[in-house]
Amino acid sequence: MNYDLVIVGSGLFGATIAQKMATEFDKKVLIIEKRNHIGGNCYSYFDRKTNIEIHKYGLHMFHIYSDKVWEYIKQFTKIIDYTHYVYTTHFMPDTKREEVFHMPINLHTIEQFYRKKMTPDEAKKIIQKFNKNISKNSNLEEKGISMVGKDLFNAFFRDYTKKQWGGIPASKLPADIIVRLPIRYDYEPRLFPDKKQGLPDKGFLDFFQNMLTHKNIEIKVNTNFNDIKKSIKKVPIIFTGPIDSYFNYKLGRLGWRSLAFKKEVINLADFQGCTQMNFPDENIPWLRIVEYKHFRPDRKNFSKKKTVIVKEFSTVFKPKKNDPYYPINTLKDKKILKGYEKLAQKEFKERKVLFGGRLGEYKYYDMENTILSAFKMVDKIVETFF
Repeated sequence: MNYDLVIVGSGLFGATIAQKMATEFDKKVLIIEKRNHIGGNCYSYFDRKTNIEIHKYGLHMFHIYSDKVWEYIKQFTKIIDYTHYVYTTHFMPDTKREEVFHMPINLHTIEQFYRKKMTPDEAKKIIQKFNKNISKNSNLEEKGISMVGKDLFNAFFRDYTKKQWGGIPASKLPADIIVRLPIRYDYEPRLFPDKKQGLPDKGFLDFFQNMLTHKNIEIKVNTNFNDIKKSIKKVPIIFTGPIDSYFNYKLGRLGWRSLAFKKEVINLADFQGCTQMNFPDENIPWLRIVEYKHFRPDRKNFSKKKTVIVKEFSTVFKPKKNDPYYPINTLKDKKILKGYEKLAQKEFKERKVLFGGRLGEYKYYDMENTILSAFKMVDKIVETFF
C-alpha cells in the first residue's frame, strides 16, 4: 500500500485521526505502534482467571460534555451507562481509626470531617477562613489550601500529592498542577458532572478495533518508529509519542511521572465495595486500589466468587522501562518544551511532521479533549497537505 499519511501511535488521538482520514477523506493511512496492541493507555483485556475486564494502564471511562464527541464515539460501540464514584480512606486522629470519605470533597465530606451538620454557607466560611493567610498561590500547597482549606488539604491531598510526585512536597510543586481540584458545597457525589457517561459495551479493545478496521488503514504493531523513520519519505507524519524522544532528547528530557500496577486475584466476591478507593495517608505506599468488577456488574459471565484488584503506585518515568503519564511541567520543563516546539516548527516545514496528543504536546488531556484535539488536527492535515 502507498500511504498518504503515517501516524505514530494508536492511542485515542492517533486512532481518531486515522479513522477520520480513512473514512471521510479516503486517505490511505499507516499506523505505527511500538506496543503489541492498539489503543494506547486506554487498552483493556479480559483476565483469564475471572473474565473481568482490566484496564492495563489505569482506569478509563467516557465522561463527555460535547454532543459532537458523544455522537462520534457511539459509531464504534454500544455505550453502557456508568457513573464513577471515588472514595478515600483516611486515618482520623480524633477517633484513631480509618474512615471512608466521598471524593471529590462535597458538603457531606466537610460535615463528616468536622463532625457537624452544616449549611452550604457555613461550610464555605470554614474553608474561606484559611484564605486570609494565603496571598501568592505560588506553589501547589498554597493553591490547594486556598481552594479547600488547610485541614482538608492536609488530610486528603498533602501526602497523596507527595506520593504522586515521587516524594516532592507540595510546597515545591507548581500551583497549576492542582487547578482541576473541585470542591462542592452540595451533596453531589459523582466524580464527573458530565451528563453523558459510560463504557464501551465489549471493552476498549473492541472499541478501537471497530474504529480502525478499514480498508484504508494498515497497522504495524511491535514496530519502533526510529527503525523505519528513514524509509518514510515525502509523506506527512503525525507523531503522538513524547516530543523530546522524537528529537533524541537533544535539548534535555522533559519531566514525567509514571505509574506502576500490582494486580491481585482475590478469593472474595467483593473486596472494597466500589470501583476506586484512594489512600492519601503517607504510610500507605499505593495511591489507590481499583476493583474492576464494579465497572460492569451487569456482566453475567465473570467469576462471582473471585475479584480482581489493582494497586496503583506512582513511580519515576524511565525511558524504555515504563510509560510517561503526567507532565511535571516545572519551570525547567517549560523552558525545554519551548525549545522542542521551535524544532517541531522546523520539522513541519522540512519534513511534514506534526506533533499532537498528550505526549506530543506535553499536556494533560482527558479523553474528550483528546478527541477534540484530534478533530482539530484532522482539519489542519486536510488544509495543509490535501
